[in-house]
Amino acid sequence: MVDLIIIGGGPAGYHAALKASKEGLTTVLVSDGRMGGVCLHSGCIPSKTVLHSTNLSRDHGDFAIYGGPHPVDLPVLRERISGIVNTLERGITSKLARNNVRILDDVAEILPNRDKYFTIKAGSEILMSRYLLIATGSKERSIDIPGVEKVHRVTSSDLLDCESIPQSLLIVGAGSVGIEMGTAFARMGSQVTIVEQNDRIASNFDSDLTRILCQELEKEGIAIFTEATVSRFKHGTAEIVHKGTHHSVPADRVLFALGRSARSDIEGLSDLNIATSDDGNISVTSCGETTQPHCYAAGDVTGNPMLAHAAYSEAERVIDHILGKTVSPNHPHIPSVLYSSPELASVGLSESDATYQGIPVVVKRRPLGGNGRFLAETSGERGICKVVIHAENGQILGVHLAMPHASELIIAATIMVAQKLTARDLANCIFPHPTMGEIIKQCIVEEI
Repeated sequence: MVDLIIIGGGPAGYHAALKASKEGLTTVLVSDGRMGGVCLHSGCIPSKTVLHSTNLSRDHGDFAIYGGPHPVDLPVLRERISGIVNTLERGITSKLARNNVRILDDVAEILPNRDKYFTIKAGSEILMSRYLLIATGSKERSIDIPGVEKVHRVTSSDLLDCESIPQSLLIVGAGSVGIEMGTAFARMGSQVTIVEQNDRIASNFDSDLTRILCQELEKEGIAIFTEATVSRFKHGTAEIVHKGTHHSVPADRVLFALGRSARSDIEGLSDLNIATSDDGNISVTSCGETTQPHCYAAGDVTGNPMLAHAAYSEAERVIDHILGKTVSPNHPHIPSVLYSSPELASVGLSESDATYQGIPVVVKRRPLGGNGRFLAETSGERGICKVVIHAENGQILGVHLAMPHASELIIAATIMVAQKLTARDLANCIFPHPTMGEIIKQCIVEEI
């Protein structure tokens, strides 16, 4: 008998295991994959490694560095990815071991409860626990399109481990995976086409940001079709319907980047009578508890923002609730980042959110064309800072950035929004110069 069994070794699973064990709960983590999950092995970390390498390759030609752009050496890049991933995986497993978390590398099966305790089968071993946390993550979505069997279909994992650069790459879906993979492979020489059904790319971000991003991607040579669908595939090509017009585009490789769906097909889960959505997302309260008492879920399997940092936060809330600590009914502000060029980052309310909710706001925008650090580190690119401020009390409600290092700068913006700082609060803060971050203060405090 243990206190807690966790199914899944991704960000939510291993983070919850560490916190639970540190808090004195006897914990077993059951995972049928490598520790770290999709984020570490085929998502966040490998993709950022590839993007950084292609950024360096491209920038050689723009900053007075002899020789112009340099090609990416794929074997060296794959070796670098492997080294980084292995280092981080070893770090996770060693932390778990140091904190007395028992790891079972096997498929978990949920058996009928015994005496009100959860019963889990992992390989040949049967375990019982007072609490259960399901953190099995997500899987790639897909759709059936006529003729798809006639093209070379790849996953993002396949692309990150490819041995040659595809001559042409068709990407269906313009979310984070589609845009990041498209950017990287366009810089490595592929003819990239992105097809998006919505009226704009990266539609979860503010439209002012995505407008700039779309222009920058097109400058990279990427063909973008919004309000478009793929009607059928032929050998090496795809037929696209774009606003009523048919186009034929090359498709040496095809990546479906249509988001992810919950991986909730766990053997025996239905016996717990846990409520799920039509998409298979496990329904949870604000503290992560399912409709089955003492059974929790966290991370992508809940269908909440499928972000590693959101999974960390959800895992912490679950363990706090198990320990009887007070858990706020309100979820913390979760920043979103797109590691494109320029990077996009947002936290809090957008202009359209505020309008929809009937909140009176003042919206401030400031381009980066007059920022010295931005001009020194870019070449003909555009960027913007956009801030949503409450019109009556000056509270900073949302910050939206399109610029290099936006993923780092959004950390400070998240604190501003979470702590309900006002424009006058920020006026009393000193930002270093020259930095790109000073654009946030300039945007907010101008004409207070």
